[in-house]
Formats: sequence, structure tokens, C-alpha cells
Amino acid sequence: MKQILDQAKACTECELCNEVCPSYWATGEVLFSPMQRLKTTIKLFEGGEVSDREIESLYKCLTCMRCDQVCPEEIKISPVVTKARAELCKRGLGPLVRHNKVIEGILDKGNAVNGDPQKRLEWLPEEFPRNESDTLLYMGCLASYLVKDAATSSYQVLKKLGVDFMIMEDEGCCGSILFTTGRIDLAGEWSQKIVDRFKSLGIRRIIVTCPVCQERFKHSYAEVLGGFDFSVYHMAEVIYDLLKDKPDLLTKVQRTMTYQDPCLLARGEGISEEPRRILQWCGVELKEMP
Repeated sequence: MKQILDQAKACTECELCNEVCPSYWATGEVLFSPMQRLKTTIKLFEGGEVSDREIESLYKCLTCMRCDQVCPEEIKISPVVTKARAELCKRGLGPLVRHNKVIEGILDKGNAVNGDPQKRLEWLPEEFPRNESDTLLYMGCLASYLVKDAATSSYQVLKKLGVDFMIMEDEGCCGSILFTTGRIDLAGEWSQKIVDRFKSLGIRRIIVTCPVCQERFKHSYAEVLGGFDFSVYHMAEVIYDLLKDKPDLLTKVQRTMTYQDPCLLARGEGISEEPRRILQWCGVELKEMP
């Protein structure tokens, strides 16, 4: 608690964080700014009463880490907000009702998007491969249920590149929302369940399609479990490493495109150059957004 308070109290109210905050842009209200969230965190951890609007503000934070990057005092505001949410949950003040529906879905169906577990592998272009490997291609909820092309493409690309890997029939959600809403009690139990399943399969290396899953496995799981004995890589890293010495293997296309950096991939993991290189190897002319 002292470490969180020290971080929050280091704020000099320069308001640089406000200038880059999406929730502040959207609302125009100081209450929904990073600076004000730090003040709310101080009040919360010092035992003060927080209003419903202040609670709403803590949960409106996207934890995109833009404020973390510009803070001259190097305050890691996003993690501070996440700790504040955990404190709200300890007091019975969080999470919000709408979050509870997603949490219930994870516990009941094993995914965060209310998907039918029986249909999770509909993206698979062939019969389920019952091969064993110490490398797991972990799709996550979004690719499995909502963006199935991403799942199919990831699977096919790794096969074409000769990667030895396996997928799971009973893959469960990484449990990200349990961490981000502050339900650390449930997050610890869920993480242990997932880790035990990985270990039972002999997994040592995990390739993910989703930066959120990567962030949870590498950092959140390690925090609540005291460690995470698996190597975790994003698809962009894997493809880059496999093709950096032979980019001519890629089919060239004549397209002009832009690339949007996922918050957790770029700011959290520092992976921003690799996806751009892969696109350029494909003949893409990249135009950066302003």
C-alpha cells in the first residue's frame, strides 16, 4: 500500500497526462483524467470515502499506458489504477455491475465473450490435430470466437513456417478482466487452474495472438502466483524471428496501409518495429497515422 501511495503522491499536477488520456478527451471532465484518478487513489488508500462517480472514473481508465509514458515523475499510473480497483473490490465497492456479467461468463463458459465452448474451434480449417508439443498456440477469446480469421491465419502461418506446436481443445480464457477489474481473489484461482492445465500438457513455450493474453501471462500471472515458468511470445515476434533472414519467402503485394499499435503490445511489451517490418517485407507501403 505504501508503494502505491508514494507513487500517487509523487504527482505534481502538471496535467501532461490529461493531454493524452482517451477518457478525458471523450468526457472533457477532470474527474475522468489520470491526475484525478491519482487523487482518488490517495483518498481510497488513506481510508476515505469515495463517491460513485469517483469509482466510475477508476473503471473508465483504459489502462492504455499513454499517461505512463508522458509522466515526468515516471509514475506508472495504469498499474496504480489497477491496484485501486483491487482495493475497491476488497471494500465491496467494485467491480461495476456490467463487469460482473463478463466475470460470470468466464467462470461459467471459460471465455469473456459469452461464446459457446462447443463452437470454439469452428475456426480450425481441418480436423483437430492431436499432436503433442511443448509449444502451445494460445488463441484467446477474441480470435477463437469473434475474429476467427485471425485464429485461422495464425494457425496456417505457423504450419507453413514449419513450427512444431499444439492447440488445446479446452483452452480457457486468460482471465484478463479478473485482473483489470480488481477481482484478484478470483484471478489467483483462475490463473492457477490455467497453469496447472499447461503443466499437465508439458507446455514450456506459449505463442499468443492477443497482446492482452501476453501481458497477463508474463506479468499478472507471475505477480499473483509468484512466478510463471513458461516463455511467452506474440505472433508478431515469432513471425519476425522466423523470417528476418529470409524475407523473400513472403508474397509481395502492392498496397498502401497503416498499422495501429495495440496498447499492450507496443507500450507494454515494446513490440512495434517487428509488425511494421513484416508488412514492409510483404511489399506494403506503410503510412503512419498522425
